[in-house]
Amino acid sequence: MILYLDTSSLLKLYVEEAHSADVAAGVDEAEIVATSVVSYVECLSALARRCRGGDLSRERRDDLVAALAGHWPRYLVLQIDERRAGDLALRDRPENVQVSFSSLDRPLNRAARAEGLNVLAPEGFV
Repeated sequence: MILYLDTSSLLKLYVEEAHSADVAAGVDEAEIVATSVVSYVECLSALARRCRGGDLSRERRDDLVAALAGHWPRYLVLQIDERRAGDLALRDRPENVQVSFSSLDRPLNRAARAEGLNVLAPEGFV
């Protein structure tokens, strides 16, 4: 299975919060874990925001940034090219490849399901 993690799901691998275990379980089952190139920046932004808000110490934030940077080469990082993405949206997917999608964004999950993707999301986020 190929599992795509949006930023909201990817961050749950580094910050223990509701549904972190669900995302980790999906990653454990996946052969390939993919994310967008923008997820790196979005994760760092989220960690910085939590640090400024007092939810994370600066030391903890730096540890999490280092962990993400260390794991980043393991992910299949998808570059953003809106024309290519549009072309891919029009192309049929091979029947023998299962692609799953993980997000904690309800509208994004509805869109993924409408495209025929298997959505891995906790109850209430589908």
